[in-house]
Amino acid sequence: MPSAGEEPAGPLSFRELLAIALASTMTSLDRTVVVVALPSMAHGLGFGLVAAHWTISVYVLATAALVLLGGRLGSTAGLMRTFRWGVVVFALASAGCATVPAGGAAFPALVGFRALQGAGAALMWPAAIPMVTDAFVRAAQGRAVALFCGVSQLAGALGPLVGGAVTGTLGWRYVFWLNIPIAVLICGLTSRGTPGPRPAGPRPAGPRPPCAKPLLVVPGVCLVVLALQQSAAWGVASWRFCASLGAGLLITGVFCRTTLRSPRPQIDLRLFARRRFGVDVLVNCGLQLGLFAVFVNSALYIQEVLHFRPLQAGIAQTPLLAGVILGSQAAGRLFDRTGSARVPVLCGLVCALAGVGMWIAALSSSSYVWHLPGMVLSGLGAGAQAAVTADAMKAVPALRRPDASALLAVTQQLSAVVGLAVAGTAVATHAKADAGSALVDTRAVTAGFVVSLGFLVVTFCGAALFLGRCRSITGRRCADGAGGHEPSAPGVRPCPFVRGCGEFPGAGSRSPAAPRTGPR
Repeated sequence: MPSAGEEPAGPLSFRELLAIALASTMTSLDRTVVVVALPSMAHGLGFGLVAAHWTISVYVLATAALVLLGGRLGSTAGLMRTFRWGVVVFALASAGCATVPAGGAAFPALVGFRALQGAGAALMWPAAIPMVTDAFVRAAQGRAVALFCGVSQLAGALGPLVGGAVTGTLGWRYVFWLNIPIAVLICGLTSRGTPGPRPAGPRPAGPRPPCAKPLLVVPGVCLVVLALQQSAAWGVASWRFCASLGAGLLITGVFCRTTLRSPRPQIDLRLFARRRFGVDVLVNCGLQLGLFAVFVNSALYIQEVLHFRPLQAGIAQTPLLAGVILGSQAAGRLFDRTGSARVPVLCGLVCALAGVGMWIAALSSSSYVWHLPGMVLSGLGAGAQAAVTADAMKAVPALRRPDASALLAVTQQLSAVVGLAVAGTAVATHAKADAGSALVDTRAVTAGFVVSLGFLVVTFCGAALFLGRCRSITGRRCADGAGGHEPSAPGVRPCPFVRGCGEFPGAGSRSPAAPRTGPR
């Protein structure tokens, strides 16, 4: 049953669900094939290690910076309409990446088109997850999100193989041409679709804030990441590092302040006041801080240190992403069975810690077989993201899920970029000067993996302490954690213990909307 203020909508058709799955496939495939093609791309265009990392980071940055606006557009223009816009933008940007000319302008052009790809993904993802979640009953939402993540991760698992085959036979440019036929098929499947559900009823009074305010986060985050990625070359005591980091933090702080003070913010950061949702977001950030850099640097290690060809490197990385698929399905089922993300997330973090630790021990070996246990366990640990995503969507009312999905996605992407920047700094600092044309060596990759392992240790400690323990400041536990009940649920009155918390069953039949009488 839709919540109060939400426009009732019929279930998604099979064509629309298939289109959402294909879009997830397209973005996940693009992300992994580009990582496998990165060494060939860097050598072909003359990039160094930092520039190669920027090719990945700028896509994630654009997605993180604009996914908030994607969530707001989904709430106002309709989820399916916003989704279609994202597909078109992503396809046009892919064509631009595939046709970047060689020469001095190659790197700026490629970075620009990769940023445009990220903008297209930022429109698709905040609309896709709420549509999938709302298409299933509450008891099956964990499995629905796990299935959605599983389709995405299956494409990601096939991405290294596809990217290696395409790069080795046709060249790195053709990894971008792969997106065009998928995008055309998605547009055909959704051409007869409706705009999708959006909020109904009276709009809040007051002028709408200008759209430029949310864009303050773009230069702020870019300056922070620039400082982190260039810290190895500039030095942490240099004025350029301090100025870039300080300016980025200042601009990001101004963005947060103006958003929180706005009566009608384009991006509702007040969702973080729901403790259950906030804890889920922090755990998800920790997973991305630790594991995204492991995936990127391992792709460089396999080709630059083990000297695998692109196709061989794609096959070699398949166990890592196959573990992600199995881990996400197991996490989703555990979440549905236990009703909490605590068990699947802690199990996943244990697997991730063991996997990265074993992988660090095997980096000095030139035999690929010794790397397999660490790869599989790291992938299983990454699958815990499915349980975190499902729990975060369950922690907010249905009407707020587009905004919640956007906040979850943007923090996930920003954490991935920051983790890659910090680990990349360790890699660049420990790289040998006599490594020749190789982007990385064993000593440098080991340093990056150790940084990632540290992030995972902190995440595990935080999850063990706070995840699934959402109590109010008075020590009373609200029903369904914090924020799980819908405002229109019968026999429910507002929780008096935590501002922004959920609701708990109250005695009697007092309506939640009944005015309060008597002294305070």
